[in-house]
Amino acid sequence: MSPHNINYNRNDLLDALLMLTIIIMPLYQLRAPIFNTSLSVLTFSCIILDLFFLLLYVKHIFHFLYSEILWLYMILFCCAFIPSLLLHPSTHAIGVFIEWVFVPMLTCFLISIHATHRIKSTRRIFFALITSLCTITVISLTYLFQNILTFDHRLTAFFLSPNHLALYIAPLICIIGILGIYKNKFLYFFPILTAFLALYALFHTQSLNTILALSCASLLYVFYISKNKIFLLFFTFFLISVVSFTGYQKMLSTDHDIAHSSFGSRIAIWSTTIFLTQKETLFGYEIDSFQPHYLSAQKFFLPYPNWAVPTPHNLFLTLLFSGGFFSLLFFSITSSRILYILYTSSSSKKNQPAIFYGMGFITMLCASIADTPFWKNDLSFLFWLFVVMIYIHSSSAQKCD
Repeated sequence: MSPHNINYNRNDLLDALLMLTIIIMPLYQLRAPIFNTSLSVLTFSCIILDLFFLLLYVKHIFHFLYSEILWLYMILFCCAFIPSLLLHPSTHAIGVFIEWVFVPMLTCFLISIHATHRIKSTRRIFFALITSLCTITVISLTYLFQNILTFDHRLTAFFLSPNHLALYIAPLICIIGILGIYKNKFLYFFPILTAFLALYALFHTQSLNTILALSCASLLYVFYISKNKIFLLFFTFFLISVVSFTGYQKMLSTDHDIAHSSFGSRIAIWSTTIFLTQKETLFGYEIDSFQPHYLSAQKFFLPYPNWAVPTPHNLFLTLLFSGGFFSLLFFSITSSRILYILYTSSSSKKNQPAIFYGMGFITMLCASIADTPFWKNDLSFLFWLFVVMIYIHSSSAQKCD
């Protein structure tokens, strides 16, 4: 067998493992005991993938690090949690850091080395993401038609909460538009059907925050990038109508008790979080220890939410609480760099895929105002995968220009 064929088969094998890792993302709740600890299926798959990548690309890592300042910002963001881990040592905190921050970021960085300038790999990643969206949509609609809902009639499927399901579906809806690049009649029908079904599932999560975030990303695309403004204006108008109707339904379900509504409860949670972070602003508290600290200070900020509060329901406050000022700073710088890369390359005709990934990224950022998109294993991997896909497609477009 020639070296060319060996290299070709090696890349195909890596792509197959990568696609499998992407498709099984929602199964991260499945855990297996390994070396006196337990790892999620997703983390285990990522570690196996990382080992293959490191063996193959170890000579290219440092050169790649110097090629884009984004990677330095991501490293600094990851390192910003170290003081918190040292000041508040616990097995749980270290496990959460490894599974929710370190492993997803490392895996996605290595994916960027593997897939940069490899069109076949980027298409396979996209295919895996669309496959995941279609699978989750079908499963969610099965739950819906069997009337397996929460006590307040919201769709959750097998996810931890309706908001969790919404945060997984919404960014993936954005990249359906990439199918429109391929000139195939079936590929014009398929994205419309997929988008409709996924939006139908998203609506039944009644996640007002995520639907509004998707609407904001769509509006930005309409007014700054899209040439087909009529269709996208109609799509955005539809989303805004869904937001309004969902909000109306929520008001009815809470009997107009604004103080105890989801938004009223979040105001109380945010106020409590700001109060808590004033004491540990620089390095934060123990990672993923918000609930006990919140309960100790909850009495000062009414009303009491009638649901569990494991996070501050705001990504930026979560980072400030768990990693301190520097984690929030470097996350903001990293996000700004991605938005800058997206903006500077948006005029290129060859950068359409990056723009759709950018819509998903903006959706997650907007949703961060009232939720925590990557403070879970699968959502963290999805978030950083969108980051590197924006970089990969933008750098490829610039090379072509």
